[in-house]
Amino acid sequence: MISKIKYLFTFVFFAISGYCYAQQQAFKSVNNEEFQKAIENKEFVIIDVRTPQEFASGHIPNAININLSSPNFEKEIKKIAKDKKIALYCRSGRRSKTAMTRLTHWGYSGIELNEGFVNWNGKIVR
Repeated sequence: MISKIKYLFTFVFFAISGYCYAQQQAFKSVNNEEFQKAIENKEFVIIDVRTPQEFASGHIPNAININLSSPNFEKEIKKIAKDKKIALYCRSGRRSKTAMTRLTHWGYSGIELNEGFVNWNGKIVR
């Protein structure tokens, strides 16, 4: 009986550990250079999680705006196929990290611009 309990405990421990590790690996925070290199290959759906006003003032080419503060955020994100890689950014990196956590929970993976749009040194659409 005790060996069955040990076996069950060990199984549950490794199952939870594996799940947590997979969740952590779903998104990666990257710098400007890594972000730019990644989005050049067109495999990524680029998502700007800032407000529509911020987006209109300038954004990364080919980005779509899905406002993290919108009540429709989850609904809009879930229109994107989960097999697509996601590239997230916001003004400073704070909102994109929040969005990254949510998207990871919903089964998405990709990258997040760690330094934010304020430090972006690539092309900008105005």
